[in-house]
Amino acid sequence: MDKVIVTGANGFVGSHLVPLLIEKGFDVHCLVRYTSDISSLRGQNVTLHIGDTRDITTLKAPIEGAIYIFHLAARLLVTTEKDFNETNIEGTRNVFDAAERYAKDSLARLVFVSSLASAGPNPSAEPYTETATLNPISMYGRSKKQSEAVAHSYYNRLPVTIVRPAIVYGEREQDLSQIFPLVEYRLQPKLGLTEKLSNGIYVGDLVEGIVAAALSDKSIGETYFLNNAELLTSKSIVQKIGEAMDKKAGLAIGVPDFLIRGMAPISELVYFFNRDRPKMTKDKALEVTRKYWLADPSKAQRDFGWVARHDMVSGLRKTLIPYFAEKKVLREMALENNGILWLKYFLTAFALGCIVELISYIGKFYTFTPGWLIFVIIIGAFGLLFASLAKALRKQSAWLQFVVGALSAGSIELINVLGILGNYHWDFAPGWPLGITNVWVRTVVLALPGGVFILLLNFLMRASYKMRLDKEGDKA
Repeated sequence: MDKVIVTGANGFVGSHLVPLLIEKGFDVHCLVRYTSDISSLRGQNVTLHIGDTRDITTLKAPIEGAIYIFHLAARLLVTTEKDFNETNIEGTRNVFDAAERYAKDSLARLVFVSSLASAGPNPSAEPYTETATLNPISMYGRSKKQSEAVAHSYYNRLPVTIVRPAIVYGEREQDLSQIFPLVEYRLQPKLGLTEKLSNGIYVGDLVEGIVAAALSDKSIGETYFLNNAELLTSKSIVQKIGEAMDKKAGLAIGVPDFLIRGMAPISELVYFFNRDRPKMTKDKALEVTRKYWLADPSKAQRDFGWVARHDMVSGLRKTLIPYFAEKKVLREMALENNGILWLKYFLTAFALGCIVELISYIGKFYTFTPGWLIFVIIIGAFGLLFASLAKALRKQSAWLQFVVGALSAGSIELINVLGILGNYHWDFAPGWPLGITNVWVRTVVLALPGGVFILLLNFLMRASYKMRLDKEGDKA
């Protein structure tokens, strides 16, 4: 079998490329860092090499004797030019240098995966072709442009092909999927108040294009845009997510560009503390707030017959399969003992109830008569009632959880208003909350937090269960 090496094999695109290469009969070697999450490669028939493209001394074993090299390793969402350049430029230089040193006699192709970001946003709605002048606007785009320059410098020494994907989506991606929960609840946020035009590519189609480029004799020394020619708007992308979920109708919400740019520094601050992949960066905000990201993929079709097979709706339907499967697993919590699970719900609800009542006590929102009644509410209402309801409803829709929680909280308030408990009651500060003095209106308003409480409790329990699964996965 021909030896192939994939850098960035554990990444989003790499984790889809690896199984395709195995399916095609290659001897697949994967370069991963010591700290990499390799869960997507677990169980695959591959050879793992611990290394780093930034350290050329770690590249000899994986690259030596390789027939095909797929260089995907890159930094996408970091906050400094130095971080981008160390991996995207110098790491690329090391891969090409190692290929020349250790695989020159065996190498049939080195495919470098660049990005549409290297070309920059279009000045108009005319799609770029591969002859367009590169004019990137982001640090990431500039690093990819310079990486392509490194690749070009080896054109006379190595068989090189460059591919530039557009917006990539698919199973295990972490960008577009951020809005899946909102669309599921029939909220449709779109980027910008004015329409933006772009092209996308389903990851399964992309990896087929990458392999097709590697196997084509015509593609040596060439560059290709890989994307679906389907024209997407910021509005239609969200609508297509809804269509793929069979929830086409929804409330459209335009998210202003200034808000996206304003939230980026906050996301970066969170990244500074937890080092998790940021939801947004100032660099990425520069890209997503531009009007046109369009490319013409017809050269790939002419040279090696590749055409993206999935339009966005069909690609999203595949993307959503693991999304809904994971939601099902997290809602069922099948690995938990039923009694222990209820205890966890009770303790979490009890803790949240303590926080709620402590805030109310400090703010003097209401007072209990007698004073010890507060403990009955914390233990009985928050701990026993809401914990039991949340556990029982965890597999149901968010709307049902909210309605039941609101009705339960409203019923408790109604019992207090009607004086059913006699000398046991709680009295609100004048005009609390929101200046409301009518007891019936206040009862309705205070019912709503009960629904929110159930949703929050189940959210925390799912997050806790996911942490358990992740830890058990790391030990496997």
